[in-house]
Amino acid sequence: MISSLLKAGRIIKQFKPDLAIGTGGYASGPLLFAATKKGVPSLIQEQNSYPGVTNKILSRYVQKVCVAYDNMERFFGNKKLILTGNPIREDILDFDTKTEAGRKLFNIDSTKPTVLVVGGSLGARTINNAIGENIHAFKKADVNLIWQTGISFQNQSKTIIKDKAIKLINDFLIDSNHQEIYIPNEDDLHTIMNYVSGDVVPKEYVPMMSQELNLLPLSHKSLSCDENNLRVLVIGCGMSGILTAIKLSEKNISYKIYEKNHDVGGTWNDNSYPGSRVDIANHFYCYSFEENHEWSEYFSQQPELKEYFNNCFIKYGLKDHVNFNTEVIAMDFNEDTVTWKVKSSQEDQIVYEEFDLVVSCVGQLNIPKIPDIKNFNKFKGEVFHSSKWPDKDIISNKKVAIVGSGASAFQIVPAIAPDCQELTIFQRSAPWMFPNPDYHRKVSEEKKWLLKNLPYYSRWYRFLLFWPGSDQLLSSLIIDPNWDQHESSINQENEYMRELFTEAMLAQISDHSLIKKVIPNYPPFGKRMLQDNGSWLEALHRDNVILLNEEVNCLHEGGIVSKDQLLEFDIIIFATGFKAQEFFIPIKINGGDGDFHSIYDDSPESYLGITFSNLPNFFAMYGPGTNLAHAGSIIFHSECQIRYICQAIDHLTENNYSQIKVKQQVVKEYQSRLEEQLSKTVWQHPKVNSWYQNSQGKVVTTSPWRLLEYWNWTNNFNPEDYDF
Repeated sequence: MISSLLKAGRIIKQFKPDLAIGTGGYASGPLLFAATKKGVPSLIQEQNSYPGVTNKILSRYVQKVCVAYDNMERFFGNKKLILTGNPIREDILDFDTKTEAGRKLFNIDSTKPTVLVVGGSLGARTINNAIGENIHAFKKADVNLIWQTGISFQNQSKTIIKDKAIKLINDFLIDSNHQEIYIPNEDDLHTIMNYVSGDVVPKEYVPMMSQELNLLPLSHKSLSCDENNLRVLVIGCGMSGILTAIKLSEKNISYKIYEKNHDVGGTWNDNSYPGSRVDIANHFYCYSFEENHEWSEYFSQQPELKEYFNNCFIKYGLKDHVNFNTEVIAMDFNEDTVTWKVKSSQEDQIVYEEFDLVVSCVGQLNIPKIPDIKNFNKFKGEVFHSSKWPDKDIISNKKVAIVGSGASAFQIVPAIAPDCQELTIFQRSAPWMFPNPDYHRKVSEEKKWLLKNLPYYSRWYRFLLFWPGSDQLLSSLIIDPNWDQHESSINQENEYMRELFTEAMLAQISDHSLIKKVIPNYPPFGKRMLQDNGSWLEALHRDNVILLNEEVNCLHEGGIVSKDQLLEFDIIIFATGFKAQEFFIPIKINGGDGDFHSIYDDSPESYLGITFSNLPNFFAMYGPGTNLAHAGSIIFHSECQIRYICQAIDHLTENNYSQIKVKQQVVKEYQSRLEEQLSKTVWQHPKVNSWYQNSQGKVVTTSPWRLLEYWNWTNNFNPEDYDF
């Protein structure tokens, strides 16, 4: 949808129409909206007696609405309404002059006879069955076949054609005489990207996308450090820790992993609550070099995600490098030895060890955050954070309170509501939801087969996930200073999305008392957008589910005190997120200039979110200003970061340097640009209060850059930015 809006804007800008007419509802929506945005006179031709969501929204912007039925004023009002009836295309009777155009449309070979099979708009079962059973005969007879199946036979015809396609692909795969697959050059690759996406992909994206898709050789060097004495500590064995270890192994660098938990997975080890799943499409949320063609769902659940990272851990031989149940307590940089002295707790034993380099892979979402609540310890029932979900079933037939309605609660509530006696949600602010029917959908076996067997299919599928949902979105998140509806949206594109999301939610609500509770009062994308397949609002309609727009300020031994009234509960769950703004806690870090946390508190300053001017020989994965709140996969960002870190290590070892530290001026300049750009975004909007912000309301977690910009900056390490 967002991609379509941007494409439509470009079309209107280039074509400069005198008039725009929308006839297809959702299909013509983006183009008509773009036209009204540019001041082009516009009208809607509503062909139905009950208009869809898109046309109801668009009617606010167009000059006229032409309708085919009476009593349409209940949808559009009277001012713009014109009763025209539906237009009739008389030219469909004049087909003599269109023969050649028809041949081109259906790719018909004019030297062969053509068979047209029509069974009516709904199809004719007998005819369709006969064609389906004998479809190979048409191929053998060497004729053109145009088969209009009708709606009733649509799925069966698709199956028949699919089976035919699979046979052709299998024949291709087993044919030893087929030609090698052409590897395109950059110009051809650009053409293919435009064709596949149905968009104009700026050519500047080609190097990034070709690297991401493993279609062209990598443009940067990555040396193998065969002879080095480096000792590297990797803190954390989640997604970024495993990635870091894999890349260090490839470079023959000696390293250890300290992991505080008993197992791998990081986020996907901790967050095992009911309903836990990824909210980025799985075929993009995986390492570019380690595709998984067997995802069972498009947005997989926690057990499958943990299994994926565990399989990577085993496949790349990381087991001998990790110390589980080992938590780093403190780190001190010794300027004399140019090493980090690391204090850790290992199986309840205090251990000291020295390392030349440290890579933090603890991320931003690792320390649970529980609000400061009066009488917290007085509650006599079960109380826990969503990331500390008990192994046993404690929910069934219990009165449960869940504090929060963000990403975790959004998944938990639909999963546990059927089992609770009563479930009460305490909501600070309502979340925006992005309609996505794939959110709980299974991946078909046919799709898996194509991903696994058809050459380059999986790479181009990854591109189709990447491109529409990446940098194209960013323009809608930049505040237009001249926009007059700044309370609820920040620019015209953002307003259009607000209306679409609102209408989508309203279409799911039958209990009108919920409307004020679930429609947010801040601009879309101000907080993390949640993927919506209807499960959240369906759960809120249950008789045993209560939604309260209240913060929890005080507990009681029997439950929660709300508006001077005691609400009794057996269990209280805090789905309140993490201390994302306090990086590297609870580790005490002294890089020689004093305690890191005392210097920065919750406003850390870095270069690219990777290096810090007061922390020599130290790198961070998923550091400050690198969270992706607008688009893309955090794994893509992590691969950018580890590529940069590996190049820094290359430079260090090539020149026999013992120390690397980013220049303070480089950090200051980058930080200034970062903060300036963040100030222009929806995340800094006055009505937005989110975990992206620190205690002063300053955004410190999130990246405002295009993925292309960050890729360019991290793709080529510049030694001039560092002191050695």
